[in-house]
Amino acid sequence: MRLFVFVAVMSASLMLAGDGRIEVGDEQVRPAALQPYQATWKIVGKGDQAGQIQGLISETLSIREGEGQDVYHRLQVTSGADGVNTSLAEVTFSARHLEPLTSQMKRGGETAWDLRLSIEEGLTQVVGRARLKPGNPPQAIDRKAKAAAFDGAVLGLVLAALPLEEGFQTELPALWIASASEYTITARVAGRRSFPDGRGGQVEAWAVAVDWLDLDSGQTFNGGDDGTGGTYYVVPHPPEGFPHVPAYVNSSASIELVPGLL
Repeated sequence: MRLFVFVAVMSASLMLAGDGRIEVGDEQVRPAALQPYQATWKIVGKGDQAGQIQGLISETLSIREGEGQDVYHRLQVTSGADGVNTSLAEVTFSARHLEPLTSQMKRGGETAWDLRLSIEEGLTQVVGRARLKPGNPPQAIDRKAKAAAFDGAVLGLVLAALPLEEGFQTELPALWIASASEYTITARVAGRRSFPDGRGGQVEAWAVAVDWLDLDSGQTFNGGDDGTGGTYYVVPHPPEGFPHVPAYVNSSASIELVPGLL
């Protein structure tokens, strides 16, 4: 889920998008809407594994001083059903335009990738080192995306910074940093849902169905609770300490907030 960077040099190529599409730097993106939180989710299986808890995700969003700018920092720890930590992911993104700045993943004590991102000539540049397969030696990474893109791993937070309302629909450029996959995201508001706020009340969330179009393969992962692209349940203005995305649901699993662990 987080946020932003860069100044006048980004100019028109990063600013207002055409109708129906929001680019990095678009004035419709409101980074200041994001609030710090600390929360835990359970991963619940669907289909043959319906109702089975497959793991937990603990996540913290904070804002910090970066190199000449404020940045959002998201720390996410994912553990298996046995409670053993299986991965630790840290990302930062600018508090100015939501573009990604760094991404690091550790699994089993081994660094899977450690990458820095910037926007060069209107395109997202990714540099650093990554293990393409577990146990393999790290390899140098230096590549440019096809566009200035948001980090797909924190898409829910990007959605929370958009002016969501009934009938809202837009396209977004996204990069799945670990695999270097690039997507056009189609996000559309498909309804609403209430969630307990952990204090005896309820919080209203927009249901945002998301289609992921892989720009290399042409494959589309359709949105919705029963689609592989899934649905993000987004709270643009949550109570203090409450996360912006209390749930994400797709065809294989439901990631649900545990209210008592806010």
